[in-house]
Amino acid sequence: MMCRNSSSLVLMLPLLALLGCDPGGGGGTGPQVSVALEPAAVTLPMAGTQRFTATVTGASDTSVTWTATGGEISQAGEFTAPRQEGMYRVRATSVADTARYAESVVTVTKPPPPTIQVFTAAASTINVGEGTTLNWEATGATSLSIEPDVGTVTGTSVTVTPGHDDDLYADGHERRGQRHGHHHRDGAAAAHHLLVHGGVGDDQRGAEHDLELGG
Repeated sequence: MMCRNSSSLVLMLPLLALLGCDPGGGGGTGPQVSVALEPAAVTLPMAGTQRFTATVTGASDTSVTWTATGGEISQAGEFTAPRQEGMYRVRATSVADTARYAESVVTVTKPPPPTIQVFTAAASTINVGEGTTLNWEATGATSLSIEPDVGTVTGTSVTVTPGHDDDLYADGHERRGQRHGHHHRDGAAAAHHLLVHGGVGDDQRGAEHDLELGG
């Protein structure tokens, strides 16, 4: 009787092995795939950029595919924000298990308007034929120009030589939105307009500051 039971057990062991069963009753599963994404949240200006990093665990293939609800993202995780305010999502999906992914929230904001803090002349009074240096400080600008005659400028200063018959003086007044006419004695006047432009795409804004030179 004992011999028959032992024979039956010996015959069953190969069958259990073929079925992938554990005769001890302890069946298990492999590691679960998970995806982590950094940064988890970020705020960007319109057309701003951010590099995202995805980490995949539980799989030999750690690659991911990238998608975004707005803007553009490369398969290297380089994200470029859209030119429109709003909240968007960046997703990294595991190639090994497409049911596993992680998302980051991207808030896109409009840049502040450009402003002029300072626009002055180094010499407030100059003689005919002499030059003076115009100095400025501006923030939020993507381009700057001085009118008339100077054109596009960079840095924080430029030298000008007004061509008028009388001694000239400089007086700064901030203006926004439109140009203003000025009248000076003997009709001698030179108004230099510092124009700054900021924003992205169609969202161009400017500030104007008149530096009057007149006799």
